[in-house]
Amino acid sequence: MRLMNLESRRQISQSLQMNMNFKKILKDHERNLAKLLQQVSATHEQVRTKSLHLLNELAPSSHQPFAIITFASKLMSQCETQVSKLPSFAFALAQVVVNVSSRIPEVMDIVLATMNDVCIFTVPKYFVYRKSQFESERAYFRKCGYKEEEGKLESTDAYVARMTAYVTLYAAITQTETDMGSNPHGLKEGWAWCARLLNHLPADRQTASALGAFLNVAGFRLCQVYNRSFMKLLDAIVTQFIVALKKQGDPDSNAVVSRLETYIATKQYLKEPNGRAMPRTDESTSLRC
Repeated sequence: MRLMNLESRRQISQSLQMNMNFKKILKDHERNLAKLLQQVSATHEQVRTKSLHLLNELAPSSHQPFAIITFASKLMSQCETQVSKLPSFAFALAQVVVNVSSRIPEVMDIVLATMNDVCIFTVPKYFVYRKSQFESERAYFRKCGYKEEEGKLESTDAYVARMTAYVTLYAAITQTETDMGSNPHGLKEGWAWCARLLNHLPADRQTASALGAFLNVAGFRLCQVYNRSFMKLLDAIVTQFIVALKKQGDPDSNAVVSRLETYIATKQYLKEPNGRAMPRTDESTSLRC
């Protein structure tokens, strides 16, 4: 349903772009949206300011579908370039998404649909390779979301890093609260995501990396809210998921297995993740003033 809605909005957006009367307006919107997202910094003051400006850009209008589609697309680019390098920045971006979506719920629908489109693990979803279903292994990898440039597929290391960045942002969104309204895709959705992944997806390097990224960001809040149930979930990860992962004997999975085991053994879920508690303002700016 998300993807169908996304496709419908994309078609409307494309129609608007073909209308010469909207050409300048749409270009201005695209430029403003990109600029506002690029200017987001990890302080409450900046996040709130940019959220309010984005609400103006995404307000109901004849060109709103274009604006929302563009916002979601720019957000994915921001995630891929910044969150992959600095995972803690996901909290600031997530706060912006939740702030805006609390006033315009369709923004969350399109953001999630776009995220699901570029990263199957944010569903979570998994494709099993069967010769009868795919023309070739290359077709299978493309279906999974591997990038292809000049006829060459990206490495699995690069793919996992990108997917992990998207899951990091998704996790940050689910655990974010806002004083501007309510989060239309809150923590209960994060809990459901964990359950779906553990119940329906096979244990391998990719799903384990997604799970680890999610727990690093949302595990703290999941533990606070679900407590005993969360401890049972961690037990299932140790006694079932990690055991199944080790049985595969994949040396490329050793690092992620170690990270998951360390996360649980050292009770990292009790410590607030870096970046979640943003300062009110930029201290360096305050010092200059």
